[in-house]
Amino acid sequence: MELDSGTMRVWKTLDPAPEKKDVPELFELYTKHMKSGEVLLQDMVTRASESVGLHLFNTCLLILRKSHKAGKWILRVLIRMNGNVKVVASGNLAFQVTARGKRFTFGCMSRRAADAWIQAIRKAVTTDPRAVIPPSDEEEAVGGLLSGLKEGLSLGNDGPDPYAKKPTPAATKTAVDDKEAKKKKKEEKKKAKAAAAAAVKKKKEAEAEEEEEDEDGDENDDGDDDDEDDDPFAAISMRDSGGGGVKRPPTTAPS
Repeated sequence: MELDSGTMRVWKTLDPAPEKKDVPELFELYTKHMKSGEVLLQDMVTRASESVGLHLFNTCLLILRKSHKAGKWILRVLIRMNGNVKVVASGNLAFQVTARGKRFTFGCMSRRAADAWIQAIRKAVTTDPRAVIPPSDEEEAVGGLLSGLKEGLSLGNDGPDPYAKKPTPAATKTAVDDKEAKKKKKEEKKKAKAAAAAAVKKKKEAEAEEEEEDEDGDENDDGDDDDEDDDPFAAISMRDSGGGGVKRPPTTAPS
């Protein structure tokens, strides 16, 4: 499925050409050109008017200012077409478009021209643009109604997308199961960490007990040495100067 030829013709008139990532609405497979023309953009404060170009698509409305280059236009505002965009008649020859709290008043040459714009914009606002694509081709689209131009240029994004698909019960259940699985895995990991810490602590306590037992054994050995120092036989041996062996006192009375 190819991009809409009418949309591409408008794209080629833009100078400078915005990056495609800033105007993704123009490159959706389901974007269709609906209406184009020149109108007067009215400044409600100064009452001044400026001739601008309007290009309506089923996904967005472009407001263009004339470039100094012949046949070229400068993109000033992109308004996304969704349920948050409002359009009403204003006087005999004008209509107003409101998006994200900002109001644009456009003047036409006749009431009929103004009504034609109002009807076309209302149709774009109330019709799901994705309905023009067969279900088998829908996945090839860039990704639905995206953000449009950078902040300050893209309007009409002040609420949820009215055409967004609601999650199916199966998808919701899968999401819940995934969340529970992640929670369970996190708890198991926490328990394993606590068990490892407890094992390390138990090992350290066991090593400490072994060290205490070794110290007690050393103290007992020192006590045995003291007993040997008190041995009278050992004392006699130490005083013996003959070097011929240990002289011990008789153990029995002489006969």
